[in-house]
Amino acid sequence: MPVSIHRNSPAWALLPFLGSLAAGVAADEYTVDAAITAVSVTRSGATVTRTATLNVAAGEHTLVMTGLPDSLDLSRLALSLGSDSVALGSVRGRRVYGDALTGESQQTLQDDVDELSYQRGLLDDSIAAAESQLTLLESLSQGKLESTIDSATALSSLLTLVDESGNTARRRIRDARREATELARLIQQKQEQLDQFASFERSSQSAVAAIEATRAQTLMLTATYPVRGASWNWVYEARLETERGFLEIIRKVALAQQTGESWDDVELTISTANTASRIAPPEYVAQSVTLQSDLARYAQSAASAARRAEPEVEEVVVQGAFFESAMDAVGTEYEVSFAVPGRVSVSTGAEQQLFEVDRRGTEVELVATSRPIRDAHAYLEARFTHDEEFPMQPGRMLFYRDGSYIGSRPIAGFLPGEESRLPFGVDSRIQVRVIADEESSDAQGSFFRTAVENVRKRILITSFHEQVKEIDVFASLPVSKNEDVDVSYDDDASRPTERAVNDNTGEDRWRLTLEPAEQQVIKHFYSVRYPRAERLLYDYQP
Repeated sequence: MPVSIHRNSPAWALLPFLGSLAAGVAADEYTVDAAITAVSVTRSGATVTRTATLNVAAGEHTLVMTGLPDSLDLSRLALSLGSDSVALGSVRGRRVYGDALTGESQQTLQDDVDELSYQRGLLDDSIAAAESQLTLLESLSQGKLESTIDSATALSSLLTLVDESGNTARRRIRDARREATELARLIQQKQEQLDQFASFERSSQSAVAAIEATRAQTLMLTATYPVRGASWNWVYEARLETERGFLEIIRKVALAQQTGESWDDVELTISTANTASRIAPPEYVAQSVTLQSDLARYAQSAASAARRAEPEVEEVVVQGAFFESAMDAVGTEYEVSFAVPGRVSVSTGAEQQLFEVDRRGTEVELVATSRPIRDAHAYLEARFTHDEEFPMQPGRMLFYRDGSYIGSRPIAGFLPGEESRLPFGVDSRIQVRVIADEESSDAQGSFFRTAVENVRKRILITSFHEQVKEIDVFASLPVSKNEDVDVSYDDDASRPTERAVNDNTGEDRWRLTLEPAEQQVIKHFYSVRYPRAERLLYDYQP
């Protein structure tokens, strides 16, 4: 069974014989530069695995594993020798100083900066040459060319040539300056990425371990350790085919790492493990509640009790959401791991790389939705059930309708079995109009104690589709925050298909089925009744 002992594990204390060498026997020092072969990335970090093979002789030796990050806490290094006939002793660190420890990634960036700077210099020379040409042409056009040119035709041709050459020179200057600006931006971007190597390029760390092998053999070394500076996010593509009513969702991972290590040709795993500062629910504390009119009495009672050093105040106690800090720790919640197919390379730097994880297709119900009081348009919506075993987590989704990109927005994610909805832009074949009828207030007359405010709007929905279309129209009544304010539909109003689909907004829903070229009308008529002595106060006007 492979031996895997951490530095702080008490197991190494059972190996005191590793602290000295047998008389007359010299210990060998084996130096290993283990390559990064696998990386598992979480939302806020990564676990790096390095592997190597090593031929060792029987006896006591020193193992030096080089190239480890300078910031690595060796107590978090898990080292496995892959053999049950080799004992692993204590592990200590050895700092190594040198230049360009980040290898090809840093050199590639430096080469890019040098090449871009060279191109920028060529553009500057081109601008200078064009400006000189322009100055010469302007001096010629303003000089006494007539005295040196016999023919009027020749003079005209020369002036035309000067003018055309001037326009060409100005165009060259404009184009060169535009390219120079873009090159300057690229140089700055590459330089910023190059600067991120600064904290790593001067030093690295080696792990030095004592080992003893009972026989000569080949070891399969594995070193695993956590690093910061890596993260990923979900990016989705939602591609809708309206004719088929079919939706394809492509799930991708946008990954970036600035660990100072280059991950070349590695097995990459994306983990949804969530590192959190809290792993247990907080404790509730008692929250008191009283009447505002009792405030002065309680204050006086508390002051008196403080003077007597006998605090005793009766309070009504309820359970509230007043939080008390709990112990912080790092934990994982329910997680899913995704292995990126094949072997990939991810250079250290600020640029994100996209990796496709999977894709799925499903039939959807296409329904138009409209909130005409706020926006006189109909929007296409795809509705479906998320039948996957695992949830689709929050991320950014890019939307394509019939092959055309229409926009992007964050999504909250979908749970297994959840009825899900995705928007796909304006449905230009459905026309929505809002027409105000005559509105009035105080219709009850001045002899009544109740005042009335009438709101009357007609919502006209017309479909220009060639097929029958379903549309959900949402409109709201003001939500009363006072029992003396009553809001209700008028008798001649169009009754909604479903009331109070959203209690917070007061939204109701009308489900309409529209034939081609058919128009339907929703009479959004309602009245607000309130005490005549009061005034209505709306938090906003729709």
